[in-house]
Amino acid sequence: LHLRTVMASLGLFGDDEAEVNAEPKEADVFKYKGKITEQDKPLEMPDTSESYEPQRLMKLLTQGKEMQELFAIEALPTTADTYGWQLAEPVATQLLTRLSHRMHDEEYTVAAARCVVDLARLPVSTLSAAAAERCLLQPTLCAIDATLPREYICCEWVHALISLLPRLNRSALENSVLPYALKHGDNSISTPSRLLCCSLLGAVASAVGEGAFVERHVMMAALGFCQDIE
Repeated sequence: LHLRTVMASLGLFGDDEAEVNAEPKEADVFKYKGKITEQDKPLEMPDTSESYEPQRLMKLLTQGKEMQELFAIEALPTTADTYGWQLAEPVATQLLTRLSHRMHDEEYTVAAARCVVDLARLPVSTLSAAAAERCLLQPTLCAIDATLPREYICCEWVHALISLLPRLNRSALENSVLPYALKHGDNSISTPSRLLCCSLLGAVASAVGEGAFVERHVMMAALGFCQDIE
């Protein structure tokens, strides 16, 4: 109150009491802070409950700030479902290509893994088996190898791969995923790697769903793991 009295005596308040008690306008607040630059303006945060045009997602992914990148990653499955895979695939390819340079970024890496999980849930009419193999399989395998020492992030990518397996053709399961799993099952390799092999062998066997395949490709490795004391 004393400060208010002093300011009033200096003529800093008008006579109108409403004017005295009025909240300062935003323009008045910024008037004394100098010119507002582009960096000072709040980021435009897209609402991921909506679908976005693929071109917009590409711009957010390649030119946006960190939070805008994450929004683009989260929105991609909805965009693919709305606009079709043909238009969404360049965005997915860009996302996964950038992943190799962003493995140090935990938020980006985990968001990308969860995006693959959501893409794997798209209807077959949107994401075909050929498209899943062409665009998603190899980056997922590479991401598992790159994150194997970091258990939490690696588990996200293993979950992504297991989600993807039912969407793949049998040829991809036999020629890409099965050799990848068996490569990680050697007794000379680390325990986390052998655990990875166990998880993938079970998932591949389930995805193929054929007894002869399991007996021919999985059974011997599974019996070997039964003797692994670790």
